[in-house]
Amino acid sequence: MTASKGEIQRLIECCICCDYLNDVRETPCCHQLFCLACIQGWLQKSTKNCPRCRSTTLTEQSLLKNIVIQRFVDNLLFECPNALHGCEAKVAKSDLVKHKRLCAFSSEKLAAKQQAKLEESRTILFRCKEGKTQITDNVLYDLANLFYTEHDYDSAKECIELMKEKEHSQKIIILQAQVERDTNHYDKALALYIKAYRYANS
Repeated sequence: MTASKGEIQRLIECCICCDYLNDVRETPCCHQLFCLACIQGWLQKSTKNCPRCRSTTLTEQSLLKNIVIQRFVDNLLFECPNALHGCEAKVAKSDLVKHKRLCAFSSEKLAAKQQAKLEESRTILFRCKEGKTQITDNVLYDLANLFYTEHDYDSAKECIELMKEKEHSQKIIILQAQVERDTNHYDKALALYIKAYRYANS
């Protein structure tokens, strides 16, 4: 008979903290598994009874170390906590702390990467304004969109001003409208939205 995923999950979870077992201890009374820190805390605060079967004979000294389960938990592969940011790594529990510290998809590293990209984009914009670099409207649009996303509205406006097709491209007009709206120029934003609508229906 094959154990279900839920049954395995219950086996390797501490029923006090509801997290994966760490430094596993087994009770001699009902063979329930707990994290050492959790069961120690329980025994210090409670009337020395087992959290599961309520046996009153449970003591810290009577707890059994379960090395087999601990090895099983330590070698399970877990999704990186930064999976939603794009990390596809599967990491053993024993390596999870180290991986989180080094993961290129951590919030801190992504923020630093985004900041570096922003500074690079500002350099490109500066060189373009100085006439040292020639870039297309598509590149300028991407730069403007990046600046807009990062709330650097002045740089976004500068990019738009450099676009040759700013008066004739619906997506550029919409971006202009968004910038004007977010800088509280609602009349300008409305006029631009109307202009974009007319382009869409012409």
